[in-house]
Amino acid sequence: MQADIKPTRSDLEGFMSISCDTIYIIMNIVNYLKEVRVELTKVTWPTRKEATYLTVIILVASLATGLYIGGLDLAFTSLLGLFLK
Repeated sequence: MQADIKPTRSDLEGFMSISCDTIYIIMNIVNYLKEVRVELTKVTWPTRKEATYLTVIILVASLATGLYIGGLDLAFTSLLGLFLK
């Protein structure tokens, strides 16, 4: 049988060498995450229908903007080509 070995204070010194600053930082992170959780319960999330509608609006607006910028690029490239000939 093995006797119960109790750690001495010197055995625990390396393990317990966390500074007060480190503990303070960890407590701040934990507190922050708790506050985030509370705030997320207050959020009014959109329904699936609203999310789909808004996604379609963003896609259409992005496509229109892309076509507009692409058209300008094509026009300016053609115009520059005429000047360089």
